[in-house]
Amino acid sequence: MKNVETAKEIYPDGIHMTLKRNLEDEEITVTTYTMDTINEITDEALKNIDVMLWWGHMRHQYVPDEVALPLKQQED
Repeated sequence: MKNVETAKEIYPDGIHMTLKRNLEDEEITVTTYTMDTINEITDEALKNIDVMLWWGHMRHQYVPDEVALPLKQQED
C-alpha cells in the first residue's frame, strides 16, 4: 500500500513504522521487516525474536520460500 496516495498521507513512514513507534518502549525492542528487507529474516534473526507479529494484507505470494518455510516450521 506504500504506493497508494491516501496511505502515504496517513502513514508517511509506512504502517510498520507507526506500529513500531506505538509498541516500542524501554523494555520492548521492535524490529520491522518489509518486502524491501524480507531477505533479512534469517535463521540468526529468528533466534533473537521472542514474539513475532506477521501483518500483511497483500503480496504474500512474493515472500520467497527461503523466508517463509523456516517461519512455517517454527509454527508447527
